[in-house]
Amino acid sequence: ARAGEAVLRGQVIAKVGDAGSLEGPQLYFELRHKGKPQDPLAWLQPR
Repeated sequence: ARAGEAVLRGQVIAKVGDAGSLEGPQLYFELRHKGKPQDPLAWLQPR
C-alpha cells in the first residue's frame, strides 16, 4: 500500500528487513502526543 491508499483488514502495508525471530511481516504502529502513548482510535477519523 502507498500513503493515502485505502487498505483492507489483513492486507500487508509494510515490510522491514528479513532477519530476526518474527515469523511473517509485522507492523508496529504507535501514536504519541507530547511524548506519551495515545490510543490511535481516539485520534484517527474513519474514512
